[in-house]
Amino acid sequence: MGKKKIGFLLPLLILSNIHTYAQELQWQEKNELTKSLYKAFEDFINEEPEPYKKQKTGRYNSLWEFLTSNKRRKNTELQKKREAKIFIESHFIFHDTVSELVFFDKNQMIEWGKSLGAYVFVQLEEFNVNCCNIFILMVDGCSGLRCLGIYVFEQESENWKLITGTYTDIRENIIIKTDNEQNKIIFETISRKIGELQITP
Repeated sequence: MGKKKIGFLLPLLILSNIHTYAQELQWQEKNELTKSLYKAFEDFINEEPEPYKKQKTGRYNSLWEFLTSNKRRKNTELQKKREAKIFIESHFIFHDTVSELVFFDKNQMIEWGKSLGAYVFVQLEEFNVNCCNIFILMVDGCSGLRCLGIYVFEQESENWKLITGTYTDIRENIIIKTDNEQNKIIFETISRKIGELQITP
């Protein structure tokens, strides 16, 4: 998919993965998270577009309505669906019925994070814990209320595989630290600890 934006997917990805926002980070199982991400893409690809309806007068009320007429909207949606199809064919790898979300370098992960919305803010953190290279991608893509997606990837050979993720509406700045003695990544705000992640090779 390269550097093309697929901003239409952020609401899909958030809604498909979110159970309830919590003040403590609730990590999703790798298989559960990957399946829900894959399903969000699949649902988008298979979704029938709603036709654009003109006003009763039969005329468009604005230039915007003209520019988003059925034909133009259909072409745009078809292009986005093609991009989504290329993405799932390139980055989801199946072992029997279990899928993995895989990126082949860090730039692909960063571009994916940026593509999740028109105005997303992406933060990156890298750690080495328990002899594992860990890459944490934090994507904040909501306007007004915060909805932060935290995706954790582990390096395997040259590839980066999604191992877990979570969503939170905590408004405070999240600080990430490592506890190498306990093989943990610690997530906290200035006032308190909000979660941890055990890393096993």
